[in-house]
Amino acid sequence: MPEEIETSTVYIIQQPRPKENGWTPNFEPATKYGKLATIFDSSERTYADPTAARKKLSSKLATFDSNKDYLLWANFGDPASLWLTIMVLVATGRTKIKFLYWSRGKTATGMSNENGFYFPVELDVTNLAK
Repeated sequence: MPEEIETSTVYIIQQPRPKENGWTPNFEPATKYGKLATIFDSSERTYADPTAARKKLSSKLATFDSNKDYLLWANFGDPASLWLTIMVLVATGRTKIKFLYWSRGKTATGMSNENGFYFPVELDVTNLAK
């Protein structure tokens, strides 16, 4: 029987709302780092009820593994979702947090999302207060 391979998860902190023209970020390149899971949908506002948001985060991130999982913030939505996500992970003892950072690609006419890519950035919060 083949050994089961443990898959990483990319937690999209908040599903972005489509822009007026219908555009939303393409998360397909992030699947290179793991399966996608969304924490908050586009209509949720964590600032309005941070207690409920904290409970949801604690549940959704219960199995977050700092060694293999990633957070992805699409830079759309309620910024409080990002802050609270980091706070919940740190409060539950995670000292390393990996993010996927989007880098726009270059074309002959300038910067473009079409050939952009994600790359991992790791934050170690162990010594931030020092």
